[in-house]
Amino acid sequence: MATRKSKATVAAIALAAVAATGSTLALWDDDASVAAATISSGHLGITAGTRTAADISPDDQNGATNESIDLASFKAVPGDTLRIAQQLSVDLEGQNIAARLSIATAAGSSLTNVVGTEFAGKLSVDSVQLYDGAVEAIDTLGTAVTPTSGGVYSFDGPTTGAHVYTVVYQVTFDVDTPDKVAQDASATLAGSTATLVQVRPADLP
Repeated sequence: MATRKSKATVAAIALAAVAATGSTLALWDDDASVAAATISSGHLGITAGTRTAADISPDDQNGATNESIDLASFKAVPGDTLRIAQQLSVDLEGQNIAARLSIATAAGSSLTNVVGTEFAGKLSVDSVQLYDGAVEAIDTLGTAVTPTSGGVYSFDGPTTGAHVYTVVYQVTFDVDTPDKVAQDASATLAGSTATLVQVRPADLP
């Protein structure tokens, strides 16, 4: 049987061990699992959609103010005014999403300078405008989107889903084209690029 003295000695040794390790006697404790916080990002994208064309010459022989045409088979003559409409699907998603859309040729110049020398300078792009919505070349156009500067447009995007805009440019074959200038010619409007970049809402005008 252990004596009081031996018990006291054991207790003293235990206390000394606790003091040496810096440990304390255990009290109540508990824990809870904390779920991981998930953050999801939005997105930004642009794709080219339908392209249409129309003869909008005021003296169209068919009597139509706006007549839908197929550029692959249509033969232009001096005095013709054509309209080409290119739809763009802009997809923006995000609580604070905003973007700028710029339209330029591959060389970075304005779309109003895209016709080569095939028509001897007699074919010109008179205007380039952006419209809100899916516009076709034969449509009666409403009010164009006002550019921030040059061919750059700024706008807030929808928080979900895509939205369609339409780039419309007007081309004129100079009525004062003499002799046989630009007959049986074929000109390709320089390829253009629509670039969409994200900006902070505070950066919009």
